[in-house]
Amino acid sequence: MDQNEEYGEYMCILKEHPNDPFAIFCVGITFIHMACQKFATKRHFLTIQGFEFLVRYSKMKGENQETFYNIGRALHQLGIKDAAIHYYKKALFSSPLITGPERDIFDLRREIAYNLCLIYQASGAMDLVYMYSRKYIVV
Repeated sequence: MDQNEEYGEYMCILKEHPNDPFAIFCVGITFIHMACQKFATKRHFLTIQGFEFLVRYSKMKGENQETFYNIGRALHQLGIKDAAIHYYKKALFSSPLITGPERDIFDLRREIAYNLCLIYQASGAMDLVYMYSRKYIVV
């Protein structure tokens, strides 16, 4: 299934469930993926559309670790690293949605720190790579 087919499937689901944040998220991410394709036409339009859906998703789910991480990941994928760092840091200092004994399973701090390390490593900021990896990734 290519991304256009995925987009069509997600749009059908979204029409059936217009208030489902996950369906909205899937449509937004599909637009972002299409914008990142090598020969994408209308790349800016796809990016704007993708973020329109991601903003809707964020408003529905609320500002939390999951939404900040997902927006940061989309920005990271697009190569907008300064904004990605901003959202990753917001996610890093937010609490997971799930509380109780399962909290550690749904905590995204390791994934967030790893993505921050990738950005900092590419820029040569090895002191930040070491700091984030020691604090959040090392078990």
